[in-house]
Amino acid sequence: QSYTVTPGTAATLRVDLTDAAAARGDVACASHIGLRHETNQDAAALGIDGSGHHIVLVVADGVSSTEGAEECARVASHTARDYLAATMDQGLPINDDDTVTLFERTFQKAHEAVVSGSGPIGACTLAAAV
Repeated sequence: QSYTVTPGTAATLRVDLTDAAAARGDVACASHIGLRHETNQDAAALGIDGSGHHIVLVVADGVSSTEGAEECARVASHTARDYLAATMDQGLPINDDDTVTLFERTFQKAHEAVVSGSGPIGACTLAAAV
């Protein structure tokens, strides 16, 4: 099935697109609750850098056995997306070491945002692509 999600509605809690990403017709993202869970503990965040040349996709798979997994996935994916999109305004890394450093910093910032929250610290697996 396919659903149209309007930015700013309750349906976008698990899939978050920046205004720039939502305005484009060539990027999309979706999430499905699956058959075993009552809540969707995954999150995805899609963004575009300021130049419009780099698409950033971050996906977080919440660990259902941890309290706070939904919020952990949401915070981690949004933080990583926002950091990567802002960093891409300066251009892509020019070598492998710079690429590794960029993603290390991205995941560190996501981790810091999760552990600095006021609620239970859940867990998630985080993947990012530019």
